[in-house]
Amino acid sequence: MLQKREEGLEKVVEEEDEEEDNKRDELDSQLVSSKKKFSIEALQKEMKELNWNLAVAFNNCAIEFEYLGKFKKALEAFNNAYYLSSQIYGVNDEKSLNFKI
Repeated sequence: MLQKREEGLEKVVEEEDEEEDNKRDELDSQLVSSKKKFSIEALQKEMKELNWNLAVAFNNCAIEFEYLGKFKKALEAFNNAYYLSSQIYGVNDEKSLNFKI
């Protein structure tokens, strides 16, 4: 009788261990998945998109400053747009050259 009880407890312990292992494996899998989301390549791509959006915003501001007759501010904004675009695509890229004055 005692032996059956011990065997039953061992079986329960084994099942609990297996459950814990499965949970641990699932958490490890989620961790790996979350690390992939924040990989260097993904962050670089995101930074490139944000910098491009900022370059376009500077260009739009420059156009507005030019319209308002604030030519010094317009020139600064155009230069900022060109600088950001050239950091992303290079100084001789067509997109960068569109911002160059």
